[in-house]
Amino acid sequence: MCPVHLGHQVIIDTMLDYHKNNCALILGSSNADFTLRNFFNYKERRDFIKTLYPDIDIAGLADQHNDELWIQSLDDIIGLKYKGDIKNVLFW
Repeated sequence: MCPVHLGHQVIIDTMLDYHKNNCALILGSSNADFTLRNFFNYKERRDFIKTLYPDIDIAGLADQHNDELWIQSLDDIIGLKYKGDIKNVLFW
C-alpha cells in the first residue's frame, strides 16, 4: 500500500462488506527507510488510508531479519487486537 491504489481499495471494501467493523489492516515495512520501493513511511501510508477509511484499525508491522521473527511479530499484533482469540482471523 505504497501508495494505496484502486486494487487495494477493492480488497478493503470487500473486507469491510463481509466483516463490517471487525477489521484491521496491518501495514508491513513500517520501519523501512525511503527507497524506490517505499516512497512513503508508515505514518504517511496510515494517513492516506485513514482519509479513505477513517474508522478502520491500522497497525504497523516492522520488517524483520527472518521469517520466524516476522511471523512472531504478526502473531503479537493479532494477539493484542483479538486478545489471544485468533480463530476467526482472516488474511486477505
